[in-house]
Amino acid sequence: MSATLDDMESYEFFQADMDVWLEEFLSTLHVLDSQVLFLHAYIEYVCFFRMIDNVSDLNEKVVNDFLAFRKVGGFEEKEALELLEKYQLFIKKKAGLISG
Repeated sequence: MSATLDDMESYEFFQADMDVWLEEFLSTLHVLDSQVLFLHAYIEYVCFFRMIDNVSDLNEKVVNDFLAFRKVGGFEEKEALELLEKYQLFIKKKAGLISG
């Protein structure tokens, strides 16, 4: 993480946005602690491994790559996929990419 705002990369700003959106998303669901940790790991993967800095770059390939990269702990892979798809839909709505 950068020492100052001037030093921050665009994906670090995106990570901050995704953290805020995650808190909003979690307030709409009942999720297990393992699922919360899983979503935090997804944000870390997106922002710091893939260096994605825009919601429009999140897609099915990113989700599948993440699932291949990280083992799902505490719940089924199908549930993990559904959770990630719901989260991506939620943030795309927040970013105004889709309506609803």
